[in-house]
Amino acid sequence: MTGSVMRRKTDILSKIPDVIRLDERTRTVQEKVIELAYISLGGDSDVPSVDEPLYGTEAGFDSFSLLEFILRLEDEFGIVIPDEDLEPDIFRSINTVVEYVLRQIIQEKETQ
Repeated sequence: MTGSVMRRKTDILSKIPDVIRLDERTRTVQEKVIELAYISLGGDSDVPSVDEPLYGTEAGFDSFSLLEFILRLEDEFGIVIPDEDLEPDIFRSINTVVEYVLRQIIQEKETQ
């Protein structure tokens, strides 16, 4: 291999751990969000799957448990969820909450 091809291969390979770390972080946040949802739902009902609606169903949140869930998210991840972000799209499913939390974590780190 020529020197430039080796450098390009090395550059590409050096970026792989960042991608792996991102996937691990996403999985870790998802597991924690599921745990917090379970606790907020009283621990005696099933948490909707990652793509199922979090409210408006038998297994989902009511207004009180959703508020508890939001407070737990803020406490666990050290983020602030402003009132203007309390929209149905953000809390539509576990996956949408995970995406939002990851964005907030990144935003909090950038402002520090």
